[in-house]
Amino acid sequence: MKLIPCILLVAIVATTQAELKVTLIDGSWNPGEGCAVTTRPNPLHRPFGVDFDSKCRMWIVELEGGRVHRLANGVRAHVSGDGSKSYRGDGGPLGQATFNGMHNIAIGPDDSVYISDSWNHCIRKIDANGQITTIAGTGMPGFSGDGGQASKAEFNYIMCITLNPKGDKLHIADLKNRRIHEMDLNSGIVKTIAGNGNRGIPKNGTMATEAPLVDPRAVCSDEAGNVYVLKRGGHAQRVIRPDGKI
Repeated sequence: MKLIPCILLVAIVATTQAELKVTLIDGSWNPGEGCAVTTRPNPLHRPFGVDFDSKCRMWIVELEGGRVHRLANGVRAHVSGDGSKSYRGDGGPLGQATFNGMHNIAIGPDDSVYISDSWNHCIRKIDANGQITTIAGTGMPGFSGDGGQASKAEFNYIMCITLNPKGDKLHIADLKNRRIHEMDLNSGIVKTIAGNGNRGIPKNGTMATEAPLVDPRAVCSDEAGNVYVLKRGGHAQRVIRPDGKI
């Protein structure tokens, strides 16, 4: 996954022949990227994840900058994080929260915002009232609590989180534990659906929970219940079928 210092939007331009056009909507180019360098200072520090809410507002999380932004009608608002690498603010308004290495963001159908606070080893949730809480992880690295409440479970470097199409389950790429988890957002229960903690190449057709993984960095699912896992170091994409086999 490449770190980029700007946010890009790909749009279809209506001409005599439809063509793709890449437009810079926030941030600035870096020298050496093959584009004109802007003279304005870069307002973003390694943005890593974006998603859209029901009002078509883009939410942006910064990996190194430690801030959450919201972009609407070309205007960007800094809504959370003070730039420090810390873990504060649970139970209060999002404006008072701090983060440490945010890699990904997912927004539910009810506009709940979920953030993978990777170096805090947890998942934070911003509700409709703008209150922030930790819904998964204790803030300490480890592996425990499988099959129980996600808020009491331990993870080690949550790299990626995505919602299933129904928006009631959260899939979690637990990078250093080499596991993929599924969290039921209604019950709060989390369970491992792939990976046994060992580093290795899984054999096709085996049960996913008994299989090793190399470095699961990204995860997503489809309406049929298949869960897809991207392994950068393993140079492969795997799929976990509804029957639990990989």
